[in-house]
Amino acid sequence: MPNEPVNLNTFAVALLEAAHRTLKQATDDITDEQLFHQPTPETNSMGWLAWHLSRWKDRFAADAVGEDQVWVSQGWAERFDMEPDRTGQGDTLEQVAAFKPSRELLFGYIEAVQEAVVDRVGKISGDR
Repeated sequence: MPNEPVNLNTFAVALLEAAHRTLKQATDDITDEQLFHQPTPETNSMGWLAWHLSRWKDRFAADAVGEDQVWVSQGWAERFDMEPDRTGQGDTLEQVAAFKPSRELLFGYIEAVQEAVVDRVGKISGDR
């Protein structure tokens, strides 16, 4: 039996969903103190890393299909009280240390991004 060609959209969605499940498993049963703990002043917390990863997923997926980022279109930047173009890249040590949104806010954004990214990946074709 010859190998069937892989649908790249399906493959990408499976990878995104697996990564999302892993993030949830790593953070579901930890305290807020653990979520925002920085092992050293020069390192990022798990919470900041989860947000930063989601910002880039949001940005790249939106760019790929020509849509606005969820961060902006759904008002997450305002809810986080951050600039619309902030992704975490170039954040200062002070900004990373100060990043302590509520769990509800942080994971609300992460879930909104995951939903949007899965939808966006489904829209990508060979024409884009």
